Amino acid sequence: MEEILDKSISCKTKEISIPSLKITFASIFQFKKKLYLISLISVIIDVLLVTIAFYLAFNTYFNFGIPEKNILLYKKYFLFYIIFKILVLFILGLYNESAYEIKSQTIFSLTEALIVSSVLEFFIASSIILYSNSKIYEVSRFVILLKSSIELILIGLWRLLCIHIITAKNILLQKTLIIGLTDEARDLIQENESKKGSFRKIIGYLDLNQNQIYNNTPYLGGPFDVASVIDKYMINEVIIMSDVSLRNEILKMINNRTISVKVFPKNYEMVIGKFYIDEIGGIPLFEINKAHITLSYIILKRLIDIFISAIGLILFSPIFIALSIIYRIFYGGSVIYKQPRIGRGNKIFMLYKIRTMIKNAEKITGPVMSHGKDTRVLKIGWFLRKTHLDEVLQLFNVLLGHMSLVGPRPERPELAEKFNEKNPLYSIRHSVKPGLTGIGQVKGKYTSNFEYKLSYDLLYVYNMSFLLDLKILFYTPKYIFSEIFGEKNIY
Repeated sequence: MEEILDKSISCKTKEISIPSLKITFASIFQFKKKLYLISLISVIIDVLLVTIAFYLAFNTYFNFGIPEKNILLYKKYFLFYIIFKILVLFILGLYNESAYEIKSQTIFSLTEALIVSSVLEFFIASSIILYSNSKIYEVSRFVILLKSSIELILIGLWRLLCIHIITAKNILLQKTLIIGLTDEARDLIQENESKKGSFRKIIGYLDLNQNQIYNNTPYLGGPFDVASVIDKYMINEVIIMSDVSLRNEILKMINNRTISVKVFPKNYEMVIGKFYIDEIGGIPLFEINKAHITLSYIILKRLIDIFISAIGLILFSPIFIALSIIYRIFYGGSVIYKQPRIGRGNKIFMLYKIRTMIKNAEKITGPVMSHGKDTRVLKIGWFLRKTHLDEVLQLFNVLLGHMSLVGPRPERPELAEKFNEKNPLYSIRHSVKPGLTGIGQVKGKYTSNFEYKLSYDLLYVYNMSFLLDLKILFYTPKYIFSEIFGEKNIY
């Protein structure tokens, strides 16, 4: 295990070198950095305002003569009180992108957060008093209600001011490119031009036939110039209004870029599948490559990954030591097998597994997928694969942050390139961290067609949530156990 740690620390994650999978991060990173900086400033100001609201509520209610028993509990746990307040705001989306754009949603979410925090605050304070069986503490429901009301006014006014400044100064401006100057595209351009302080700025459009300025929006070339235009103008968002056949060709050219891609739905697309819908001027647009996940979900998911992977590695260490001895005696070579895989953002990382094949198995065959009658697999390897014990070492990748417990399975660069050529939507699975387990693992098969696996992966990407992750983790042992008995997918 020490050998793995040493090599992993010295091995830096690098950008994938396959030409068709190279990625441009500049524009998206610039936007995210601004968003995170604004969120950090918001947290600092929110802490200050919560403290002011606390001071005003107590002194107003008790006329600047606060009894010791009413303030003692807060004095003792004031730091936890502040963290608790900010955490509730965080979980309910007050630091997400939409909280700095849509006033009504921000005020609604803030009201919701303060109601939830008030109820929880009273419950927690009452529980502490009851559990400690102490009469030195006392909590006032009216003071909690008054605090929440003052917080709503102070934080609400600050957030409205923040939204006004961000919108007026175009701080979170996203650069948009339109492909296809259809009637809908013209309506979209006109609507966006009429909206002052919009988060969206249409840089220009691409079209096969039109080649003149439309409503102050310049013509930037044909649809097949999309890649160069994105790089030149650092585009954040592409809206495809053209027909389906041309759309697919465009997607193949931009499927490896971390930008938002929206399409105008055609015919039956309006009534099938699940998409995230954006709208501009009443025009529905399907967002096809963005996982709608919040910052709170990302942090919570990462904390759980660290906790479970650390415990899992500790529990697995005796088995790993035993396997190391067995391999040295009977099979020769290291028990650890390393292989490059593609992670989030198409970045390469080294995946760790328990070796299940003979040494140098791919020298003759090259990088190919294994199958049920693969003669290269060791006898003990079949057992390890059947029980999935060969994958437990990937908990180390989870701990390092290359992977998550739940997500699409990480693919090999050589195979991913082939899959990208077959289906331009394949790279969407790389917008999130790969996982140790996922929907494709508990519902599909190892030998399933890549299109079937991709369907499961996209299903997860577009429905990511904490509850879905818990459900997948809950069902994973069940499906591993049923697979051992050859009964997988009978439920």
